[in-house]
This record gives sequence, C-alpha cells and structure tokens, in this order.
Amino acid sequence: MDIARVRPKRRPVLMYSIAAGAVLLATLGLSRLKPAAPSVEGSTLYTDVVKRGTMLRQVRGPGSLVPENLRIVSAMTAGRIERVVVRPGAPVQAGTVLIEMSNPDVQLEGLDAERQVKVAEADLANLRANLESQRLAAVSTVATVRSELRQAERDLKVAERLQQEGLGSAMEIERSRDALGQMKSGMVSEEWRLVVLSESL
Repeated sequence: MDIARVRPKRRPVLMYSIAAGAVLLATLGLSRLKPAAPSVEGSTLYTDVVKRGTMLRQVRGPGSLVPENLRIVSAMTAGRIERVVVRPGAPVQAGTVLIEMSNPDVQLEGLDAERQVKVAEADLANLRANLESQRLAAVSTVATVRSELRQAERDLKVAERLQQEGLGSAMEIERSRDALGQMKSGMVSEEWRLVVLSESL
C-alpha cells in the first residue's frame, strides 16, 4: 500500500527569519537614538524667560587651584615675617604693603643711626654756642676798639691845639697820629672779624 508523503511546512522558518530581521532593525534603530534627558521633579526647577547677557557658571571640584603666572617677591635684607597684610589672590597696586618683616640687625643699625644723629645735633648746638660766644666777644672788642679810636682822635686834637698855643711838641702830634692810625686799622680788622663770625654762624 502506498503512503502519501507529507511535505514539511516552510512557514515557521520564514516567520522566524522575518521576526529576527525585525528585532535586528529595531535594535539598530534604538542604538542610533540620542539618550533621553533625565527626569527631574518640577518643584526643584526654576523657570524663567530666556535673556541675553553674561551667564555665570560656578564649577566645584576637588583639588587646589594653581596659578598660571607665579611671581616671587624677594626682600633686600633677611628677616622674619611679623604680619601678613595681604593674602594670596587679593588685588594689589604699586606701593601696597604685602607683609611686615623685622630684622634685629637692621633695627640695631637704625638705633645706631639715631644715636649718631643725636650726637651730630649736640655737636651742632655746641658749635652754634661757640660761634655765638665768639661773635659776642667780637662785638665787645669792636665796641672797645671804637672807644679807643675816639680817644685817639681826641688826643690828636688836644696835641694839635697845644702845639698851636706853643705848649706842645711835634713829637707828641706824631705819636698821637700813629696811635690814631693803629686804632683805625685795628677797627677795620675787628669789624671784618665780626662779619666773618656772623656769616659762619
């Protein structure tokens, strides 16, 4: 007896291949999609109108900031820092005091310089006093020489009158004239000495 052959059905293979192709196309399409924005609660958002202008952005992160340009200010003399006036990052201008330093050697030099100034001021006062006393002595000397000059002029007049009356000699007149000339030259020198002392003072 003959048995009829049953041909196998090809539908399931075709269905599987179509399903696999669809899954492949869906996976490819989903991989090309951009990721969706994360979801945020509406109460945590601030809504506003878009405006033109500068936008400040603050970024926080761990670590320390390193300056691009580092400038080292060195002191002319050694010392220790007593007080920091301006902290790093603060704006400064020319003449701004950054730190206050102290140096015992420089302080001793300053005290020594002050002592030398005091000594020089004392010497100046002493010199002024000496010059003033010399000037006063010269004033007194000029006054004395002036009175002696007037006395010599009077003596000469007396000697000339006595000679006219026949009571004096020519020798007395010459002696009075010599004394008068000596007094005049002494007066000139003492007056010049007084001028020099005044200018020196």
